[in-house]
Amino acid sequence: MTGILPQRNQHIRRRGFSAVEIIVTVAIIGVMAAMIMPGVINTKKYVKRRTDYIQWRDYLRVAAMSYEETLHLEQPLLVSLDFTSTAITYDEIRYYLGEMFYSGMMNGFPFPEMRYLETLNFADTRFDDSWTEWMLPAPALRNLILNETLITDASLDQIAGLSTEEFIYGRTQPMKKLKVLGLVACKNITDAAVERLQDALPDLKIILTQKDMDSHDEDELYRKKERQDIDGSLNDTLKKIYDEGGGDEMSGEN
Repeated sequence: MTGILPQRNQHIRRRGFSAVEIIVTVAIIGVMAAMIMPGVINTKKYVKRRTDYIQWRDYLRVAAMSYEETLHLEQPLLVSLDFTSTAITYDEIRYYLGEMFYSGMMNGFPFPEMRYLETLNFADTRFDDSWTEWMLPAPALRNLILNETLITDASLDQIAGLSTEEFIYGRTQPMKKLKVLGLVACKNITDAAVERLQDALPDLKIILTQKDMDSHDEDELYRKKERQDIDGSLNDTLKKIYDEGGGDEMSGEN
C-alpha cells in the first residue's frame, strides 16, 4: 500500500529585496566608491606627473651644457641646469621647464620634484623678457645667471615684483628666495632698473662685472666640493670603521 507523501511548503511565498535594502546597498556602494575613486584618480595623476618629469628632465639634461642632481634620493632630482652658450629656445623652456614650474596638471602649482632646483644659468643664450615670466614661479630658485642675454628693464621689474603687467599667474611677486642674479654684459638694462631691483630685494646679490662673476664661481666651486665631501663622508667613515674593525678582529684571532 502506497501512501501519499505530504508536500511541504507548497505555498512558500517568493520574497524579493525590499526598497529599504536596495537603498542601503546603493548607499554603501556609493560611500565605498567615494572613498576609493579619489585614490585611484590621484594615483593616475601621480604616475603621469612622475612620467612627465622624468621625460622632461631627461630632455633638459641633454639640452644643457651641464647639470647637477641630488645624491641622497633613490630617484635623482635636478639641482642645477647650465645652458651657457647652448641653442636652447623659448619653446623648449616654456614647454619643459615652465610646465614644471607652473603646471596645468597641478592647478598652477609647481611639480614637487622641482623643490631642489636652485640654480639656472642662461649665460650667452637667447634668453629675453618673454622667458622671465616662466622663471618667477620656480619654488626653490636661488641662483639665476643671465649674463650676456637679451633682457631689458622689464625682466628686472618682474623679478622685483614691480611690473604692472598681467602674466600667466596674474601680477608678479618679488622673488624673495633669489640670492644671486648675474647680469654681466646685459646691454639692454639700465642702472635705474638695477637700483629698483636692489631696493626691492636688498638681500639679493647682483653681479654686474666679470671679476665679481669669477669670484662668485670660485666660491660656488668651493661650496660644491664641500657639499660633495659632506655627502661622501658618511660612506667613507662607515667603510673606514668596517675596515679597521675587520683588521682588529683578524689580529685578535691570530
